[in-house]
Amino acid sequence: MPVVKLSHIVSFSSEDKDHQADNLLKGNGGKWKCEVGGETNPSVVIQLEKAVQITSIDVGNDGSAFVEVLVNRSAANDQNFQVLLSAQGLMNPTESRETTSTGRVKIFGKQKLSEKISQHKWDLVKFVCTQPFNKRVKYGLSFITIHSKEEVKKEVATSHSNVIIEEKKPAVKFGGFKLLPDIKTEDENPAKYRQYLLDEAAKHGVEISIIDKMSVKTKSDADEILNEKLRNKNKMTIKKNGHGNSTKVDRDSDKSTPNNQKRKMSVTSSSGDVDLPPLKRKVVRQPVPLPSSPSTSSKPSSSKSTTPQQVTAKATKTSTSKDTSSAKLPNTMLTKKVEDKVKEKEKEKVKKSKPRGGILFPSTTNVRYEEILKDVVFVLSGFVHPERFDLRELATSMGASYAREWDHSCTHLICAFRNTPKYKQVLNSDNKGFIVKENWLHACDREKKKSSNS
Repeated sequence: MPVVKLSHIVSFSSEDKDHQADNLLKGNGGKWKCEVGGETNPSVVIQLEKAVQITSIDVGNDGSAFVEVLVNRSAANDQNFQVLLSAQGLMNPTESRETTSTGRVKIFGKQKLSEKISQHKWDLVKFVCTQPFNKRVKYGLSFITIHSKEEVKKEVATSHSNVIIEEKKPAVKFGGFKLLPDIKTEDENPAKYRQYLLDEAAKHGVEISIIDKMSVKTKSDADEILNEKLRNKNKMTIKKNGHGNSTKVDRDSDKSTPNNQKRKMSVTSSSGDVDLPPLKRKVVRQPVPLPSSPSTSSKPSSSKSTTPQQVTAKATKTSTSKDTSSAKLPNTMLTKKVEDKVKEKEKEKVKKSKPRGGILFPSTTNVRYEEILKDVVFVLSGFVHPERFDLRELATSMGASYAREWDHSCTHLICAFRNTPKYKQVLNSDNKGFIVKENWLHACDREKKKSSNS
């Protein structure tokens, strides 16, 4: 949006001898302050170069608690100014009394301006400052930048064969700086790429922390974090399975096969590929014969005793064919095998319900991630940056709405500890909302659903 040139100062209520109103026209950080500390509603009226439709206003503060912007036309010859921007806060009472954060910069976009007034063109702008919390200091503004509706200039260059139209857009300025145009290389939807990272991490069985997840802004960020996690996982696997052995072992890790299906290993050596038996072998226990009578037990044991070679041959035969071995076993052993299968299925259900990679992925859900907390309006209390920023980003990515102060529309107060001012406000207010810790927010993110408020 083009910057409107400030022509001259029409009038002002008062000015400090060292910080005059003309400094606002220079645009180099010159300040305008009132003449006496604690003055009531000092104001300055500025004439624009031409009548324009104002779309946004950048205000550099210098000790003012509130600022209000009014507009008029010089041809009207009256003082009937219209309110373009209602009084907006630049400093809170604590900052005003302690004279801290006096140089804050505020950008008031089109959504802050009066919709009815901003549709017309104006050439007189009046700024009114107030500071009711500190009667000792002189206050005013450090700079003013007004943006108007962009006007596309078309330059037509004719040739023998065709007509070429070139459009030139003016550079965007912010105070004394020029802003680069926004270049959107990817779809700016961090929630989509964070969900993509979680899905890919679940497929490969790697852990993704909350910090890694919240740092993802684009798809390239997600791919970079995922590749790093996979490299670390491969290094750990090599360390565990290496032990100085030069034999290469390839495991079939296809997750589409059932868990109860036995995996095979192929050992690659100079002689070729050799199929090995299953990794876990079940030891087949021979049934112990019961003593039938004293006469049978008194018989010499040499006739029924077997050599170790015979035992090895029997074990090899039973391990080659699962069906034939189960057919030869007695009924008690078959019952035990059925019980073992039931236990294995129960373990598989427990594994599916456990979090993979530190994050719970429920098998069935009808709620999209960005709609988990769509009916929640939350307020933060007791947190400082960067944790405050991370919690706000996490909640809004799940569809929650953020509010600075507690009012009747708020539903949750996410509090770091007890007895904060907002904590007491919620307890004493008519709107009894829920007071929760940040663990509730992490639980909603981990379980992919709105957790209980307890």
